[in-house]
Amino acid sequence: MQRFIKKGDNMQQLRYQVYARHKNNLVYKIYSTCFEKYQEEDIFIKEGQGDEFVHIGYYKIFDERGCHNYKIVNGEMVECTDEEKQKEFEDKIDICEPTDRERMEQIEGMVGMLAEQLAKQSLGM
Repeated sequence: MQRFIKKGDNMQQLRYQVYARHKNNLVYKIYSTCFEKYQEEDIFIKEGQGDEFVHIGYYKIFDERGCHNYKIVNGEMVECTDEEKQKEFEDKIDICEPTDRERMEQIEGMVGMLAEQLAKQSLGM
């Protein structure tokens, strides 16, 4: 996608900026100003002309496990280390693990359903 502006007799190609949007210093979105407006907390990555600055899908924001590939350090976007990604993955697993109480409630619920089914069967229902 190339956009031009007419300036006198010359056609000039527009320049676009690429920014990263983050939360808690982890990048969750990378966009071009061709499609989205800059917000104050966004981090500038680069600027230029042509498809490289419009279609920015070549940035893989998350890896195959859903962990962030980029973070913000001192106002710049940098790649997360393998160790940081592993910790993020392990933290996600810990969040998803049910507590002992939740496990017990699930077991009690299943036992109750089984008891109800057995009672219905014994009464011929």
